[in-house]
Amino acid sequence: MDYSPYYFKRNGYHPRSPGDGDDSARPAKRKEAGRIALILLIFIPVIAALIAVNVFTDGDIADSVGSWIRAGGAETYYMLIASEHESETEAVAHATVVRANGGAGYVIEENNHYLVALATYFSKSDAESVRSKNAGTEIKEIAAAYSAIEGISGRQADETKSHLETALKRLNEITERFASKSISAATALNEAGEVRNDLLLLKDEALNSTLADEDKGRLSELIDVWFSASDAVISGGYSTTEMESVLRYALCAMAYASA
Repeated sequence: MDYSPYYFKRNGYHPRSPGDGDDSARPAKRKEAGRIALILLIFIPVIAALIAVNVFTDGDIADSVGSWIRAGGAETYYMLIASEHESETEAVAHATVVRANGGAGYVIEENNHYLVALATYFSKSDAESVRSKNAGTEIKEIAAAYSAIEGISGRQADETKSHLETALKRLNEITERFASKSISAATALNEAGEVRNDLLLLKDEALNSTLADEDKGRLSELIDVWFSASDAVISGGYSTTEMESVLRYALCAMAYASA
């Protein structure tokens, strides 16, 4: 199996004259026009550059900004769903086939239905590209709202979210490099181990923070999902041929838990 906006609202500026023929108003009008010209000089090149970058990246910039806006500033992940089942047994059976072909085979239960995920992507264009090569697949968008720790404010919660996002990105990089055969299984395991160790330290920080016990527990439980996923990669004793699907499974588990 092949696993291979800036929304610019142009508002016309139509200044209302304080009074036609009123010479006293002209300096103010010139000053206002100067401010407008300065703003245009600053922002037009920036917008043009963003449009150019968006073209050369096949729309990734627009996808990222659009997702950021729709999710209220949160990261958005794109999970490719291979199939949907009414029976958990059927879903697990299909997930086994998916894993045998290098996919995640991650099973999600929602509304008494079971979804089998192939992989998670960081840009919609990447997910669309893979979807086009896999008939019958659909894209599920996941906004990283971290609802599991909603209501916990302050530095500890913010740093936890930031570290979890970083861990997910690092594991994604490892996965992509391994899938493209640019690193060996041994290197992938070593780097995944570094991610795992950082998550263990993050959990220790949460448990030793000044937060209320309930909030400490919620933070540590969320971190545990990331830790367990990365730990499974390096401690499962998987073969080289199984490594890609295991990495993709861990990515799906982390991304889904971020919602």
